[in-house]
Amino acid sequence: MKKFLFTILILFGILNASSIENGIGFYMNIGGGFDKRDINNDKTSLNISYGVGAIAYNVNEYKIYYGLKAGGDFGKLKFKNKNDFNTLKIQGEIGFRILPENKTDIYLILGYEKLHISYNTKSRNYTGFGIGIGAAKTLDDLFRVFADLTNFSLDNDSINDTINDTRVNIGIIIKD
Repeated sequence: MKKFLFTILILFGILNASSIENGIGFYMNIGGGFDKRDINNDKTSLNISYGVGAIAYNVNEYKIYYGLKAGGDFGKLKFKNKNDFNTLKIQGEIGFRILPENKTDIYLILGYEKLHISYNTKSRNYTGFGIGIGAAKTLDDLFRVFADLTNFSLDNDSINDTINDTRVNIGIIIKD
């Protein structure tokens, strides 16, 4: 995993040499989610979450946008009872700058998520991959806003259980 992250950082360094905009920073977001669990009679949960993380992105001279985001969300799920949850996400983003004068980008998201649910006497971990779409707009040299929609299919192989996590997030990036 360390080699993978190091390789990505080296690639960003090489690709940043020919960029029209790039940034490294942290983000804060608020979101809403719909989770469907395939065990216990197909239970569903609507929830509100908040998240934090780090992002690195670049837009090259051909108006190609690419980024890497790592962070997590926190909130409460209610399948039978209300339980705390948190996620760890690593997402790659690739897209296009559609409005160069307004610095507005649209992108496709490919990512990995680990969902941890805390029950009264135990906890469960679900892992899986997902896809999504997003958009971001640079406001000035310090701020960038974003909105995204993702869908992750998460498995817990030890109890043969699956959760589909669909989430809409809006947030702000504070960049260097």
